[in-house]
Amino acid sequence: MSKSNQEFAEAKVRAHIVSEPEARRTTAGTWVCRLMVERAVGPASRPVRIALYVKGEIAKRCGFNLFRGDLIEAWGEIGPMRDGIGHQEILVADGAVKLRERGRRAAA
Repeated sequence: MSKSNQEFAEAKVRAHIVSEPEARRTTAGTWVCRLMVERAVGPASRPVRIALYVKGEIAKRCGFNLFRGDLIEAWGEIGPMRDGIGHQEILVADGAVKLRERGRRAAA
């Protein structure tokens, strides 16, 4: 069966991590990691904020090897808008996060 008619929305993000990554295991034992990134587009008072949710083995590595200030590149499926969330969420596939530049805070 061809998947060419299925709807999807994907995004590629290249931005700095703005808070420490949050890695944990689910009750099922799967690693998940939340990365908050920000891109300074438009007025400085309203930068674009995006939460990246990574799962699988890469989530464990992201949680312990990435730091606030690192420039990363990631791609994944745009998640649904949820009530009470003031930013977009992207669900990142395993292996779809790359460190592009170590931040100054991480090097210290």
